[in-house]
Amino acid sequence: ILGQFTIACATASSIQLIANPAAALGTTRAMCALLLVNGYQIGDLLGITGVNTDAMIPPAASGTVEAQTMGVIVQIGAIELLCNLIGGGSIRWTLKWIPIDAGAAVVAA
Repeated sequence: ILGQFTIACATASSIQLIANPAAALGTTRAMCALLLVNGYQIGDLLGITGVNTDAMIPPAASGTVEAQTMGVIVQIGAIELLCNLIGGGSIRWTLKWIPIDAGAAVVAA
């Protein structure tokens, strides 16, 4: 999963990706730790390592990001952005995925 800022984040804000499975499939779990993103500019990139206790990468505003090192398997449900963005900021997300079940699909919400 890769994020790119389309609107800069002007204030001190923290973000985190969480996996929120459909009812009866499990409990909500962090996909990464919180990352403070003030100072990130339009075009700056974000990613995850695949370890849920690691913060999003890179730890500072950058036009490059390391590739995800571990795969993440997510139950049926939603990948959500937990954030306290105040006063703006927008991120476009790109997801590379491999279906485990026949007929599986990903839908942007």
